Amino acid sequence: NSQGQPREALALLPPEDAMKNAAAMRAWLDAAAGLGEWDAMRAVLARKDVPLPAHMAKVYTGRALKMGGKAQEGEAAYRAVLVEFRDRPQETAEILEYLHRSGEYAIFDDGLREQVAVPAGALDMVSRLVPVVLDARDSARMRDVVALALASPNLSDNPALLNDADYLDLVLGRPVDVAALRARREANPGDAALLFTFALERLKAGQSGEALALLENANPDVRTLAPNHLTVLACVLGANGRTNEALQVAAG
Repeated sequence: NSQGQPREALALLPPEDAMKNAAAMRAWLDAAAGLGEWDAMRAVLARKDVPLPAHMAKVYTGRALKMGGKAQEGEAAYRAVLVEFRDRPQETAEILEYLHRSGEYAIFDDGLREQVAVPAGALDMVSRLVPVVLDARDSARMRDVVALALASPNLSDNPALLNDADYLDLVLGRPVDVAALRARREANPGDAALLFTFALERLKAGQSGEALALLENANPDVRTLAPNHLTVLACVLGANGRTNEALQVAAG
């Protein structure tokens, strides 16, 4: 499956073998989906002994319905399972992860919007799903999800999300509130994420020397930096004529 060979995967894993455990069943379903075998998927998922948690069996069924030409029934199945498991965060997170990876962004957004309206679990749900959204490698999409989270009264003043919004706006070439960013940076001098967002803002504002001074004064350990922070560091070094160092950082 991971090598883009679903036909070969199905040849290795017939349905009866796939019924032995959840991992095998997921592999079979993914291979069947890769070949557009939607009716076969629905037939297997309808079996009472299918070795999947109920919420995932229903999500896969929604996928098979929608992609098999029954779009309204598929979307209804997606929304129904979100309603059924909305009070169970673990299951809801798994449902939303599948929806996002399947490109069902509108339904994902609706499901996440309902979850962030719950004060107790809002931040935890966003934290679980951020890596999933990041996997799409789409900064505009990530910014939309951050905006959705910040629209909730439970998360509207969350410093990490506010910083994520600023960072993504800078990456996308959008304006940011520099005074607010500076104030958050001064209030949290040890926050690496704020440091690199502020350095990126200075770089974007044409103040590459100031950006470099910020990073050099902080003296971050390159070995522990997140990929996006390494990117900012490489850009700042390059903008200051330190091309060899920038290349070393970019090479990891």
